[in-house]
Amino acid sequence: MEAGFFRSFARDERGAISSLYAVGILALVAIAGVGFDYGRMMALDTELQNAADQSALAAATQLDGSDGAMARARAAAINALGNQTRFANDRDADGRNLSIPSANVEFFDGYANDTFGSVATTDDAAKVVQVTVSPRRVFYALTPLVDAFSGRATGKAAAMLQTATCNVPPMMFCVPNGADGNPRRDFPTSDDIGHGLALHFKANGVSSNPSSTDATQTDTTVWAPGDFGFLDMDYYPKSGQNSTAGVNSYALGCTGTPPVSNPGFRTPQGTALNTRFDLYGTPKKSCDSSTGDFCPSPNVTKNWINVQTVTVTDPSTATCASTPPNKSTWRPYDASTDSSFSNPGYPLDASYSGPYGDGNWSPSTWISAAHPGNTLDAIPDLDGNGEISRYEAYEWEMGDPANLLKPRLLHSDPPVASNGNSGKWDVTLYCSYPQPVNATGFPASDSEKDRRVMSVAAVDCSSLNGKEAVDIVRWVDLFLVQPVNTTAEDRNFQTEIIGPARQANGNSGFQYFGKRKAVLIR
Repeated sequence: MEAGFFRSFARDERGAISSLYAVGILALVAIAGVGFDYGRMMALDTELQNAADQSALAAATQLDGSDGAMARARAAAINALGNQTRFANDRDADGRNLSIPSANVEFFDGYANDTFGSVATTDDAAKVVQVTVSPRRVFYALTPLVDAFSGRATGKAAAMLQTATCNVPPMMFCVPNGADGNPRRDFPTSDDIGHGLALHFKANGVSSNPSSTDATQTDTTVWAPGDFGFLDMDYYPKSGQNSTAGVNSYALGCTGTPPVSNPGFRTPQGTALNTRFDLYGTPKKSCDSSTGDFCPSPNVTKNWINVQTVTVTDPSTATCASTPPNKSTWRPYDASTDSSFSNPGYPLDASYSGPYGDGNWSPSTWISAAHPGNTLDAIPDLDGNGEISRYEAYEWEMGDPANLLKPRLLHSDPPVASNGNSGKWDVTLYCSYPQPVNATGFPASDSEKDRRVMSVAAVDCSSLNGKEAVDIVRWVDLFLVQPVNTTAEDRNFQTEIIGPARQANGNSGFQYFGKRKAVLIR
């Protein structure tokens, strides 16, 4: 019977598959474990990379070149990293707490051709940020096999600000140099408000030595931006770029292409800009009352006088006409020949270091001469810095045009007996007209800026030469103090710094004139 039992057991095939399962179960468990743990490793790697991407983008938004930019960017990266990472494994292989992730944040001065520039050591030089998330390891649930070939997961990303220029005229000026001789990257600060800025645009010189790298170059005038220049903007038609200084509406669109300097000696630009002062030269520009293009401001107080001769019986009654009888007899005030009366415009700063004034324009002297009976206490301190600027005086005058902007007799020459008019006298008068007489003044509104306020690009010109991409430090509002001198080769004109550019309605100009978007580059 014992022999029969063994023969029967040997022939019995029931449960034969169980042995195969017993042999194969180990391999199946190993494969499942590898798949499960590898999936967890890839999820961790993806999470780390996403965290690095978001951290780099957050950091890039802070790279505005101002003081503390790198510190703010580093803090933004760490904060974003903490918000973006939700790891199931909160301790590494050594048992250290990983609930607060960390990263290495690096800054560079540029990125081109898939290569980083030099390491940035100052806030103004930091243009690119790279974030590397600290390596992490997965705790493997079923098998150490994945651990054998996976190593540590990490994430790395780089980002920078991409700028689109919007809603501004194609104009620029060079940022003044600081005490170290380098262009001021912090311009303008609150200390700059109210300071004069003397600008000009002109020829830079003549080249007599053609470039050795350009066989086609010949002797020619070389144009480059001086203290003031023009930009090539995509949203302005090429045919109209020579007269954009007179255009009022800036809501013409945006360009993602970095602005390029557009050098040249543009007489029409000076003529167009002067329409804001009610001065119309050649080529003639007509005021468009529907848009404000080439229209004057309601307040055109300026350093120009109108000379007129009147014939009267009593010389003491001679006074300026409500409208100049001859609009062609305008000329700038000349201190050397007009010393018997004061300048009808706003005074300039007492001294200048290059184009930058000291801010001392003697407002008390001005108000006693231009508006006797009034004191500086009547002028609101709009910027709250405790001093009265020319722009604040300008705004105050517009608040009472009937009294503060009426025609003013500056001086009269001794009367001369009128030739052929017995008992009458000819009197030459020197008059100022603070309100426009050639066209209707175009008022400011929530959608249009004041005609004597221009939002202009403040550019680092230290390495700018000819037609090149410009490094815009900031958009700045400038008050036009004196018109452009269109009769000289040096087209000089005078402005005053109001501060960082603002929208027409007074809201911040940040992300309006120069819209900046953080983008991943690696």
